[in-house]
Amino acid sequence: MNCLRSLALLLFAVLLLASPSRAVAGEEAPLRGSCVPSETVLCLLNDRFSVEVAWEDFDENTGLGQNLPLVIDDTTGFVWFTDAEKLELYLKVLDGTAINGHFWVFYGALSNWQYTVTVTDTVTSMQAVYTNPLGTFASSVDVRAFPEPARSAPQPTSRAAPLATARGPLTCVPDSTTLCLDSGRFQVEVDWRDFVGNTGDGAAIPVTDLSGLFWFFAANNIDLAVKIFDGGDGNFWIFFGSTTEVEYTLTVTDVCTDTVRQYLNPLGTLTSGGDFMAFPVTPNCNAEIFSDSFESGDTTAW
Repeated sequence: MNCLRSLALLLFAVLLLASPSRAVAGEEAPLRGSCVPSETVLCLLNDRFSVEVAWEDFDENTGLGQNLPLVIDDTTGFVWFTDAEKLELYLKVLDGTAINGHFWVFYGALSNWQYTVTVTDTVTSMQAVYTNPLGTFASSVDVRAFPEPARSAPQPTSRAAPLATARGPLTCVPDSTTLCLDSGRFQVEVDWRDFVGNTGDGAAIPVTDLSGLFWFFAANNIDLAVKIFDGGDGNFWIFFGSTTEVEYTLTVTDVCTDTVRQYLNPLGTLTSGGDFMAFPVTPNCNAEIFSDSFESGDTTAW
């Protein structure tokens, strides 16, 4: 199964590079489904697929994932749990029928709470259910999700290793490849290398003041999500989730303390992770060095 998944992902990357306007295309458009969107229901791929997320935190509080009103295209959706500023999960349903006769389900998580993702094909009434155990960071790809009854369980993920280095003072200035999070205190960038040696910088998409996205090959196909926030324990926490197996290095700079942390995803690895001691909360930082001209959701910089 690992070989099948790797082969399918490689073919997917080739098709994506060849046709950036459409990630994976069959000969015909997918049938229109009967999904009805709501605050807790995502409708993807021509309203064919309904996606719902149920969560439980470490204190046994429960709830339903809420939709973040960010539109990339109708293949991708975004979910928050308790704070609309904090992206927790993004999901993609792609038409991979031209490759293996199936629709594919991807998700990248920025949360280690327990959650269950339920995807329903409203045309066939088939369901695929993916559960993340409490305390686990997970990203997943299922290239046999629909329409065949057989489907793959989410594959095991690995944790990226953080590296800390020093850097000279700077000011976060958002641009097409740079996110500025938490009122501009944190500068976030990513560079990538694919299976055939091509390299590049991730293109940044701001979501909220604490969350953002990157795409590598096509603007309608998200590859990485990042969020940064005060964890309440004297440290800022960094969570990230991806739906790509290309190599990438996520670089986060605290412009207040001039400290850099990097997270490396090796080639062939699908990673979600969390760093609960990324940066210390420093109350005496000079807020004037932060760029305040970049509001959440402003896309003029990219």
